[in-house]
Amino acid sequence: MRFFCDTYAMVEIIKGNKSYLPYLDQELHTNILNLYELFYNLLKEYDETTAQEYFYEFASFILSIKDDHIFTAALFKFT
Repeated sequence: MRFFCDTYAMVEIIKGNKSYLPYLDQELHTNILNLYELFYNLLKEYDETTAQEYFYEFASFILSIKDDHIFTAALFKFT
């Protein structure tokens, strides 16, 4: 199965939250904005090098978001 990791999920995975263990062997995805937010939040708790290491660990999960996806999502939410 495929799952989308928002920033909260990635932070909980890093913290070792056992509730997220079943998802670790699944197909995970995120987007660059969630990854930015992850890096920013990690800087509050870790040094820059460690924050970058986690960033790159999750970077392989990035989905490409097309303009049409943004327009469709916004219109769906708007109506």
